[in-house]
Amino acid sequence: MNRPVSFALAAVFGATAARAAEGPIRIGQVIPITGEAAEAGRYHKYGAELAVEQVNKGGGIKGRKIELVQEDDKTTNPGAVAALQRLLEDKDIPAIIGSIRSGKGASTAPVRSISAAAAGAWLIQTASRSALTSSFVRPVLTLCG
Repeated sequence: MNRPVSFALAAVFGATAARAAEGPIRIGQVIPITGEAAEAGRYHKYGAELAVEQVNKGGGIKGRKIELVQEDDKTTNPGAVAALQRLLEDKDIPAIIGSIRSGKGASTAPVRSISAAAAGAWLIQTASRSALTSSFVRPVLTLCG
């Protein structure tokens, strides 16, 4: 498994320490499944699913399997906000992988700054616009290629 994914999953597990220590570790993912970026979203979807499969085949993280919960951002700003809100409302999701598109990531800034900290969820951001990545409210882990 590549280093950024391994590091991200290790950070996520650290964020779950105070939560229930049984059952799978649920990780949310905001991803374009429909809309103009669906093709790119499909690659990110498969990549995330492959990473989860590899971790789970290796015994999970400290014996706990990973479960991926994916929400479609519909390649729209309102869709990205709605997808992130749905994931943040699930208190069993300690970490969320943000949208792959910078515009969608920027549209979720108000939600991130208020809700993520309140929910105690880690956000793993993959969008790379510099103005976006420098404005994050913690906890955020930024993975940009």
